[in-house]
Amino acid sequence: MTPYQTAALAELRALGRQVDAAALQGASVAVLDPLLADMRQLHDGITGHLADALGPPAPSGT
Repeated sequence: MTPYQTAALAELRALGRQVDAAALQGASVAVLDPLLADMRQLHDGITGHLADALGPPAPSGT
């Protein structure tokens, strides 16, 4: 991976850890539901951009 890819992956993982921590600390439905909605919308955008750039994802084998 390039240094940029490594940094981008680290940032994405850090965001995931923040969400995990919020849930573990007892974040309420009022906090988590809007966050999940935003993340689902973001996921759809990311999936579309990656498919456009890289083609369809390879089967995971699971």
